[in-house]
Amino acid sequence: MITTTLANFQTDVIAASHTSPVLLDLGSPRSPASQTLTTLLMRLEADYGGAFSLACANCDLVPQIAQAFQVQSVPTCILLSQGQPLDGFSGGQTEAQVRAFLDKHVQAIAPEPPEFKLLALAKQLAAAQDFPAAIANAKAAVQANPEYSDARLLLAALLLDTQPTLAQVQYDAINAANLSPEQLEQYTLLQTQLAQRLAAIQAALESPEITTLKAAVASNEKDLASRLALGKAYQAQQAYEAALEQFLSIVQTDRSFQDDIGRKAMIEVFALATDTPDVVRAWRQKLSAALN
Repeated sequence: MITTTLANFQTDVIAASHTSPVLLDLGSPRSPASQTLTTLLMRLEADYGGAFSLACANCDLVPQIAQAFQVQSVPTCILLSQGQPLDGFSGGQTEAQVRAFLDKHVQAIAPEPPEFKLLALAKQLAAAQDFPAAIANAKAAVQANPEYSDARLLLAALLLDTQPTLAQVQYDAINAANLSPEQLEQYTLLQTQLAQRLAAIQAALESPEITTLKAAVASNEKDLASRLALGKAYQAQQAYEAALEQFLSIVQTDRSFQDDIGRKAMIEVFALATDTPDVVRAWRQKLSAALN
């Protein structure tokens, strides 16, 4: 809503009406009907999502504006477009009457879904290389609309280098049948990139270090130092369930080992694996059972 004065009338009412319709509400605080109508118009301005702008003029303070439109009584409303009066009405009106009047001249604009704004912000942040904030906004867009493929595609791409297993989760949740040709091109490229990244992780999981630690644990299940090192190695490669398995074994074997390091390590992994809530939930239950 614009409070109309002589100073802003030309810019905020006349000039603004060349961009979108402006509904000029001419009233007075001394008129209960004016007050009621203004309240209704303010709500309808929001409901119509910017299809028109509401400009309210207090005729007691700016009688010149009322005189210019030859207003005989308040409330009076005049719809302006391209700088000229288009239509109007006088007196108190019901909501249905006002909506009927507006629908003759303007079409309600649906508010932009929140996930659209979140995705746009995520893209801006990614372009500015603020990747943590970009990821947070892309996640929020997915949470707002889990079927929003554009948001999942961006989130998967953002997670690809640092958290490829979580990127895979986002990728797997996309329904390829509903993708546009442009989205399908991104989807196919992402598939290739994920395969390469995950293959590299699998190779790392078969490294001499991990192979040696696995052999040490296999030969002595109570070698908690090797279990801890193996779990950390898995964690570094984002093989979170494999890491949690080793850390839980430490909890189950000896809570006192390195000041309850098994439990602390599991909690650390939970914080890293928030994008796989089912995994976190299952292993939290296992930890709780081990502690109790």
